[in-house]
Amino acid sequence: MRKTHIAIVLIFIACMGIYFYYRSRPEAVDDHMGPEIHMEETTINVPSNASEADILAGITAVDAMDGDVTGNLFVEQLSNFVEKGRRNATIAAIDSSNHVTKTIREVVYTDYHSPLFEMRSPLVFNVGSVSPLDYLNAYDPIDGDVTDKIVISDKFSISTSTPGEYPMLFSVTNSAGDVSELPVTVSVRDPYAENKSSGPTVTLSTGLINVPAGEGADVFSYVQSVRMGNITYTRRDDGNLHTDADWERLEIPEQLTMYDMAVEGPIDFNTVGSYELKLHFTDFDGNDGWNRIIVFVY
Repeated sequence: MRKTHIAIVLIFIACMGIYFYYRSRPEAVDDHMGPEIHMEETTINVPSNASEADILAGITAVDAMDGDVTGNLFVEQLSNFVEKGRRNATIAAIDSSNHVTKTIREVVYTDYHSPLFEMRSPLVFNVGSVSPLDYLNAYDPIDGDVTDKIVISDKFSISTSTPGEYPMLFSVTNSAGDVSELPVTVSVRDPYAENKSSGPTVTLSTGLINVPAGEGADVFSYVQSVRMGNITYTRRDDGNLHTDADWERLEIPEQLTMYDMAVEGPIDFNTVGSYELKLHFTDFDGNDGWNRIIVFVY
């Protein structure tokens, strides 16, 4: 019986020792609280290409067990825009026990504008070879290249076998839910009929120019060449179109300037929107030729 009592006492002492040992260890204390997140500014202004570190600037996190866990802060989620250029960032901090604390910070992009399109040349195609998406790119100040997100509206259709002018609408959406739309006119032409035309052929360096609202644009500077019969006028460093032909003997102008071009179509550089213009030139016999350019004011 005495041995039994001794054994019980020893077991009791051992258990108490184990209890007090683990009770004294800091890591054994139950950690039920996540870190505390501190930020003086609930709204932060950043550029459109801001990094995660930019959005987290000025935010700290402290945990009761781990101490400073600012290095564990991260942006868990960015919302769609609540209004253009403004969105909410969900900020989270995590401690060593995997407890997470979250807060919201408003993010304002100081230089934001909606996604912009680029068009390598006017959308003019021969019958049977219409591929407008091959000529378009789109770029967003937040996401970068968003060309793969361009979609064509199913409200319009094109007959690839019938010459004519066809309306079309492109759109692109960025990761913040902002949508840009580009209405265009697609020209489908019969090359055989075009060859019989005696009007000038106007070649442009691009099919679209993007202009900030309030600024103007010299659309003549995008005219690369004008061909009138066998005479071609090509852009040179002085900004005008010159010919290498014997212009004195032929009694034709040596150069074409912006004053030789007529612009058809309304445009307001102070109002955001898409403006489609026709740039006209008239040859020596009074025949008209033109090409189309889009001015996108943003």
